[in-house]
Amino acid sequence: MISQVMLKKGDTVAVEDPGFPGARSPFLHREMNIYPAPVDEEGMMVNTLSKRTKLIAVTPSHQRPTNRCLYERQ
Repeated sequence: MISQVMLKKGDTVAVEDPGFPGARSPFLHREMNIYPAPVDEEGMMVNTLSKRTKLIAVTPSHQRPTNRCLYERQ
């Protein structure tokens, strides 16, 4: 819904790589540029993002496909 309201064709969206394949579909359908943002043990490496990135799509709590929990209790 956000991509329909706030973004336009050609805007850049950062999506976790590796990540949930279905996360890219709505953005590809709207002809947006997908930036496959790398992930490390703490999640998406935001320092790799372009200043032209309009939206960042991340996996809540557990990163997929690594299944790493980013909020583990100690």
